[in-house]
Amino acid sequence: MKELTMHMILSVLNLIFLVKGLDYLHNGNNPRIIHRDVKCSNILLDSEMNAKVGDFGLSKQVLRADATHVTTAVKGTAGYLDPEYYATQQLTEKSDVYSFGVVLLELICGREPLSHAGSPDSYSLVLWAKPYLQAGSLEIVDESLKDCFDAESMRKASSIAVRCVERDASERPTIAEVLAELKEAYSIQLTSLSSGGHLY
Repeated sequence: MKELTMHMILSVLNLIFLVKGLDYLHNGNNPRIIHRDVKCSNILLDSEMNAKVGDFGLSKQVLRADATHVTTAVKGTAGYLDPEYYATQQLTEKSDVYSFGVVLLELICGREPLSHAGSPDSYSLVLWAKPYLQAGSLEIVDESLKDCFDAESMRKASSIAVRCVERDASERPTIAEVLAELKEAYSIQLTSLSSGGHLY
């Protein structure tokens, strides 16, 4: 059980480190930076296993402090790409939030964002997973996580992911809000572990 607990702690802490990095790009840097290609293969681990955002080849600077978006040709990776950005060519910080939501869904469900296996209904991870998670169902959670996470903590993480991948960017949280909610999920998990609570 100790190994599973450590796995859980590293997983959630790495998500928090990753979101802190995105929060810095969006809110702590001048000019602000939109990464534009947040995905699992662009998440790097340092020697202490802390997650870092990597590969800034597609990133865009938001030069005007009052700018709400950058109009630019659509670039990014299929499956992680914000559908609103794809439709309008208006890149915002919420585009990174969408991509992070896909990463979180990947970790929760244990599958890639686009899958040719299975039925056409399950091709898109976002479209397949959202109805289950919105209903509070944990049946699609990756089997390897089921002995690692408290059900309440997993529902919190699932709720964050679903909000991040809303089609309408105005309904998505900011990355700062995602960070605060991930910290809550982590706190729930630690409380459950310290009290001997039920793991999912």
